[in-house]
Amino acid sequence: MVTKKKRYLYYFIFISLQCVLTFGLSEALVRVISVYNKKIKILSYNPRFHSDYRNIYSLKDLIEKSINGFKPYQVFAGFKANSKSFRTKEYSERKQSGNFRILTIGDSFTSASGGTPYNKHWPFLLEKSLQESSSKKIELINLGIPGVGPPFELRLWQLEGSKLNPDLVILGFCIGNDFLSVSGTRFADSSFIDHSFIVRIFRNLHRIRKSNREITHLARNLIDLANQSEIPPGGYEVMGYNYDSDMPTFSEQIYAETTAYRMEMCRKANREVFKNLFKKASSILLEFHEEVTASGSEFLVLFIPDEYQVDKDVFMKGVKFQGFKSFEFDVNITQQRLIEFCERNSIHYLDLLPSFQIQGKQKRLYKLRDTHWNIAGNELAAEQLTNLVLATFVKNNKR
Repeated sequence: MVTKKKRYLYYFIFISLQCVLTFGLSEALVRVISVYNKKIKILSYNPRFHSDYRNIYSLKDLIEKSINGFKPYQVFAGFKANSKSFRTKEYSERKQSGNFRILTIGDSFTSASGGTPYNKHWPFLLEKSLQESSSKKIELINLGIPGVGPPFELRLWQLEGSKLNPDLVILGFCIGNDFLSVSGTRFADSSFIDHSFIVRIFRNLHRIRKSNREITHLARNLIDLANQSEIPPGGYEVMGYNYDSDMPTFSEQIYAETTAYRMEMCRKANREVFKNLFKKASSILLEFHEEVTASGSEFLVLFIPDEYQVDKDVFMKGVKFQGFKSFEFDVNITQQRLIEFCERNSIHYLDLLPSFQIQGKQKRLYKLRDTHWNIAGNELAAEQLTNLVLATFVKNNKR
């Protein structure tokens, strides 16, 4: 005879199994849907995970692997993408004789820097200022893609950049993201939350709600999802785009949380973790450098500082969010190790941290609670790049 206590236990086990089965089926369904549905793909995004891109053999398939999965002629941040889905003008594989061709490759800083207008963005400003200072015809092709890291960028070079015969390749290395994007290494134990698409979706929806930013507003402001068949060829700015660097992207709570996580690699107690991250990132940088130089092009790594390295208020908010003390962090360790690595391997680099720390005391260089440069930050980066590229590469170019 089954007792009442055992009956309740059976009910509990049965209901628990049903919940687990339902969750598992839902998880599988969401993962399948995310392949075809752009909004679900974006909502389930977690920058701590990356894919193996070595088995991708076309530019189209590679771009579709990115978080946004851009399409040709899609409007993004006031610019109609070109026929290859990049926020840059149309270009041909063949370089015109006498041109000095530059490729910029990187993540969101290189793609649009948080939605900066095209003619205020650092690649455009770099091309313009170099042209004004050189007798050579300067041609800059921007291959930036939001939400990617060095493994993706290396494959992008192999599939597209290497065909373009550039004189110079500038790789934007984002301190806040790119060390983390090369490894699944984590600083906290919540692997289930990170791996579950359903949990990610609810968490990201919660973050958006707390930031008072609806998905429809974000899509309307940055991405026009119009019928692609009705859009004519692109590669140019469009009218009606509004950019406000004083409009915060995230709430103070979410931004402090984001900053705190990105700062973890600079915490002295995490030196071994950072050592592992650096080993993986530097191996990709070295492979990138070797492939680019073997093709006959020059290679330059641009160190893009995170805001907590530049703004002491942002740094202190990140420290307080974690309940630590400021002396537990060395915010310069990342650039110091990169400089040592680049000099040891004869890799050209530009460390923007010193100039940003100086100028950051006088004016804001980042969009409010966004992580990306504002117009002033883009102008400073372009100015620093112009001086180096002109003196080191353009004037000495003999191709």
